[in-house]
This record gives sequence, C-alpha cells and structure tokens, in this order.
Amino acid sequence: MVRRGYRQRLNYFLSMETTVTSKDKNYFIELLRFVFCFILVLHHSPFKCPSGAPAYWGAPVFFKYGAICVEFFYMLTGYFSIKHIEDHRDSVMGMTDTTKYTVKKLIRLLPYTTIAIIGSYLLEFFTKNDLSLVDRLKIFQNLPSELLVMPMTGQIEISFASYRCAHLWFLSCMLIALPVVMYLSVKCNDLFKGYLVWFLPFMLLGYMRFRWEDCIFAWGSYGYFLYGGIIRAFADIMLGGAVYYTVRAIKAKGFIPGRLLRWIFSLCEIMLLAFIIFSCNRIELPAYDQIFVIMMIWIMLVITLSDISYSGVVFSGPLSFIWSFLGKISVPVYCIHWTVFRYMVNGLFAEFGYWLKICINICICIMIYLVVSRITRRLKQSQ
Repeated sequence: MVRRGYRQRLNYFLSMETTVTSKDKNYFIELLRFVFCFILVLHHSPFKCPSGAPAYWGAPVFFKYGAICVEFFYMLTGYFSIKHIEDHRDSVMGMTDTTKYTVKKLIRLLPYTTIAIIGSYLLEFFTKNDLSLVDRLKIFQNLPSELLVMPMTGQIEISFASYRCAHLWFLSCMLIALPVVMYLSVKCNDLFKGYLVWFLPFMLLGYMRFRWEDCIFAWGSYGYFLYGGIIRAFADIMLGGAVYYTVRAIKAKGFIPGRLLRWIFSLCEIMLLAFIIFSCNRIELPAYDQIFVIMMIWIMLVITLSDISYSGVVFSGPLSFIWSFLGKISVPVYCIHWTVFRYMVNGLFAEFGYWLKICINICICIMIYLVVSRITRRLKQSQ
C-alpha cells in the first residue's frame, strides 16, 4: 500500500507538464531553444574546454557575449507563465499556486540538474588527488544547496571555486523571481499589465547598467539588495509578460496580415535573429547595446508568437518532429554540458580538436536525455 502510494506520487510529479500542447506548439520556437542553447554552450566552452579553442576577431572564443541568450529563455518563461495565469485565473489564487507552478517547471529539470551536480562533485572528489581525504570530503558541503537549486539565495559564495555548476544560476534565479512576478499578475493585474511590465524592466536594466558599469550580465555580482542574476530574472520575466500582452492584443484585434506583410514580418524575424547572433559574437558590446539587443529579442518573440510571419507554418511541416526534438534536448544540453566540459579537461581528450569536443559534449547530453526519457516512460507505464 505504501509502495503504491509512493508510485502514485512519483507518477504525479513525472507527469507534470507546464508547456504548451503539441497542437499549440510553435516549432520555430523549439528550434530557437536549441540555437540559443548551442550559443551558450560555445560561450561556456573556454572556461572548461580551452584546448584548441579558436580565436575569432581577436576574441578568445566564439560568442563572447553569448550570455545574452539567457534573456531569450527568461522572456519565454515569462510569456508562458503569464499565459498560464490568464488561462487559469479562477484557479491560480495566490503565492502558493504560483510557487507550485514554478516548482512544477523545475521538477522536469531535476533529473538533468541532479546528474550534472552530483557528477561535478564526484569528478572533483576523485581528481583532487593533491588534497587530503578530509579536504576532499569538504567539497560536498555545498552539494545539498546546489541540488535544491538554492545557491542564489546567498547560501554559497558566488564563485567558480564553490559553485560547481555555475550555469544553473539561471534556475536558481527563476525559482526566486518567477513566483513573485506571477503573484503580482494575480493580485495586481491592472498595475501589472498596465504599468509594471512596460516600465519596471527598463528601470532594472538601467540600474544594472549603472551599478556594474558596462555589463548587465553580472549574474554573480551583488547589488545593494540582490544579486545581478535575480535582477535580470525579474526584468526579463516581466518583459516576457509584455510579450504575452502584446501578442494577445494582436490576436484579439483579429489582425491577419496579407501575403506581402507576412513576407515582410518573416524577413524582419530572420534579420532580427541574425542581428542577435551577430551581437553575441561581437568583440565588444557596451551596456546600451546589450539593452538594445534585449529589445530585439523581445520584438522577435512578438513576431514569432503572434503568428504574423511564415515561421510557424514553415516549421510545422513534415520536419516538425526534428525541431521538437531539438527543443527537447536543449534542456539536458543546457543542464549537463558544463559538467561534461569539466570531465573533458582530462588527458583522454587532449588530442581532440575544439569542435570535436563540442560535438562529443552534445552527443553525451543527448544520450543522457534518451536514457532519462526511457526510464521516465517506463515508470509511467508501470503505474
């Protein structure tokens, strides 16, 4: 009886789904998930995989400013979260409900974050042969906090030495910011959709620009009240809310562009994507330009999600399963690639070229995704 109850609870958590259904899915967005995730992988590569890294325009590696891709994922999270609020306004009543929604989103990532975090700690434990056993055991003191995605609460000093999976700050900040933003949407809806989503993000981005001079990506730097990453999360999730209200207004007015306008919007969409990718690869990207790129991401999302371009039609064809697969693997690739890079520093991969290491990294992440998906499916079928 106890075992059956446990399995029912496990199945409940495994079956939690907070994304859109296949019927409503925009497959171009799924492709963009992978594109921006791949840029982040290349952005992180010099930290853990420097051997053979290419020099490009004098920069140490491709996509020096690839961190701006994080804004895309935060905005997308904000869009779907506010959409969830508006679609379930009668059932989402307060902070408890918004926190549950956030936890449900994070639970889907736990298999991958757990593998990445435990793998990083074990790897460091077995490779730090110059330390005593006691010192190597001390490595694990921060493990519980990272497993619970809590480091950005201040429990761990924000540094590469103590933060084994540094890139997961994204999830930690989302855990803190998303319930609050959703709660404001529930309790102060007029204020939220009429003012906050349009003005507060720019105030926060401006604060970051002046607080940390020429960089608004200082996720681990501490401001007067919060870490930079948490401020980024609040600003970008609210911008995602602004995307939702803009898209809803376009659809509510029944705006159906003609063929010429659709081609124009499609061209703008492609040009915006190219501009964003180019900006990620610039040698220098001043803070004002960073804010401008964020706005270009915002406009691109509005065009894509409002279905006024041809991207939704083109990518929903017979190859849609490919874009869907790429979107799905972006989650494990993001969560696990940092740990794989740490492992690939050892001598086994010393003779491997840079791009071969990148390909091996992504292939390992895909293999882990397939194994986890298989196990999850078997657990569901056993109920």
